[in-house]
Amino acid sequence: MLSIVEVRVDNIYIYRKYAVAFYPKRFYSLIEPTRMIMGVIKMLSKKDQNICETFAIHLRRHFPEAQLWAFGSRARGDGSWDSDLDICTVIAHVNPLTNDIIRDIAWKIGFENDCVITTVIMDYHQFEHGPMSESTLIENIHKEGIPL
Repeated sequence: MLSIVEVRVDNIYIYRKYAVAFYPKRFYSLIEPTRMIMGVIKMLSKKDQNICETFAIHLRRHFPEAQLWAFGSRARGDGSWDSDLDICTVIAHVNPLTNDIIRDIAWKIGFENDCVITTVIMDYHQFEHGPMSESTLIENIHKEGIPL
């Protein structure tokens, strides 16, 4: 039996390696957390972790400086089987060619894994200082995003 670490968030007990959700006298799920911020557990399923890692490897062949975050329902761990996998990609310069390259990679990796990957593509300036930097989208990426 794994011992409990002193954290409990909404009926989820955090163990040394695993988060196990318990409901009265019933085991519900076994998931591996990837990040915990401000008391909220951030997690991706193993399948989603593998998809994100594959996407990051392929993307960084073209854009080594890219910063990537998985966000949305799958990053929170509450996505359904048909939820898309949201990935924010921040690179040095964005133009139609870079958009096409990133979206082609997302389509290829998603198709191979029976998953729709939705990309949000921005340059560093847009992400950090542009009007979008004050949007709820960027706020949510900072709040719930999992760096890849």
